[in-house]
Amino acid sequence: MNKRGISQVDWAISLAVFLLYIAWFFVFVTPVSERAELTNLIPLVEDRLLEDISWSVYKAPMIITSNTTLINEPLIVEFPFDIENFYLDGKYWILDRGNLIFLDNLSEEENTFWIVDSDESYSLPFVMNDLEPNSEFSSTTGFKAYFYNSMFYKADYPTQKINGVSYNLNSVSLDVTTNSFTSTPITSIYKVINQAINHTSYIFAKNQKVYNYIDLNVEGNYIFELSFDLFKYSNYFTDNLYMGVFNYSQNETFEYSGDILSLYSSNSVLTLILGEESEIILHHTNSSNLQLTVEIPFSSNTFYNLIFHEDLDDREDFIVPYSAKFGMFEGEEGISLEKLLILNQSDYKTLKSDYNYPKDKDFSIELSNSTTTLFNKGPVPPVTNIYSKETTQWMLDKLSGKTKLNLIIKTW
Repeated sequence: MNKRGISQVDWAISLAVFLLYIAWFFVFVTPVSERAELTNLIPLVEDRLLEDISWSVYKAPMIITSNTTLINEPLIVEFPFDIENFYLDGKYWILDRGNLIFLDNLSEEENTFWIVDSDESYSLPFVMNDLEPNSEFSSTTGFKAYFYNSMFYKADYPTQKINGVSYNLNSVSLDVTTNSFTSTPITSIYKVINQAINHTSYIFAKNQKVYNYIDLNVEGNYIFELSFDLFKYSNYFTDNLYMGVFNYSQNETFEYSGDILSLYSSNSVLTLILGEESEIILHHTNSSNLQLTVEIPFSSNTFYNLIFHEDLDDREDFIVPYSAKFGMFEGEEGISLEKLLILNQSDYKTLKSDYNYPKDKDFSIELSNSTTTLFNKGPVPPVTNIYSKETTQWMLDKLSGKTKLNLIIKTW
C-alpha cells in the first residue's frame, strides 16, 4: 500500500516537471524562433532595397603629357572607348574622326583628365569664345581663314598672308564631290568627300591655326599636292641645313624633303607641320610673291597644320606638343537619387509585396543624410520586440561625387 502511494507521488511529480517543460518551451523557445525569423528578415529588406536604388558610375583617366606649358591648346586625341555621351572635367568636347577634341591649358608635366560615364545623360557646358564661323570663313582674334567648297584657300594674320591654295591628288585637280560645314563653340569643321579621300579642316577658338587631316577612302598609292601663293616672307627655316633669306630681286627655287617649315618676317611667322616627310619646293621670281608647293605621301596619319604666330622660337612647342594615354574604366557603386525618387513613389503595401515579405510581419525603412530624411516607408513600429540594423551608405551622383547617408531598417 505504501509503495503504491509512493508511485502515485512520483507520477505526479513527473507530470508536473513535464508540464513545466512544455510551458518553458512555449514561453522561451518560441520567442527565440520568432526573434531569429525577424532578424533574418532584415537582410531580405536590405538586399532588395539596395538592389532597387543602387547604380554604378564609371571613371577612366586620360593622361596628357606635355613638353611645355600650353595655353588654349587644341587637344586631338584618338578616343579608345565606344561611348558618345560622357563628362570630361567640365570641358566642352566633340568626337570627330574617332578623335576626342577639346581646348585646354597644359602644364609641363602629366595632366590628368577624368572621363565619367553612367546611365544618365551629360550636357556640355555653355562656352563663349572668340570664334565667328560660317561656311565661307571663320575668324578668331587677329586671324581669319577663308574657305571655298569647304577647302581652305586664304588667310589673314592680321593682313593677308596666304593669297590662294590649290589642291591636286596624283597631279589631278582635287574633285569636290560633297562638302559640309558645321560649327561648335570651340571649333569650325569643314569637310570634303570625294571618291578617293575625306579632307577635314578645323579652325579653333582662341587660336590662329588651320589643322587639316586626310583619310583615304580607297587603297592605292596617292600623293596629295598643295600649292600656296604666299606673302613675301623674308626668311625660311626647316633646320640648320635648310634655312636662309629670300632675295626677291632675282629668281630662286629651294627644293628639299622635310616635315616642318617656318616662313617668317618681323613679328609674323607661318609654320607648316606635316605628318610625314614630304617634298617641299619654295619658289619666287623677281616679280612674284612666294610660292610653296608640298607633296605629301599618304600614311595612316596624314595631316598638315598651318600655324600663324609671332615668334620663331615658339615653333618648337608645335612639334609633337603632347602625348596621351588612357587608363581603364573602373566602376563605383552607390545609391542613385533618381532611382530613390522613383522608389519613393511606391507605397508600403507595394514594397512589402515586391519584397516577398511575410504578410503577418512588418518593416520600416529610413534613409537620411545629415540634414534631411530622403526616404521613409513603413508603419510606426511597436515599442518592444523590434529588430533594427543601422548602416552607412553613400549616395553617388553622375559625376562620381559622394554624399554620406544613414540607413535604418527595422523588422517586427
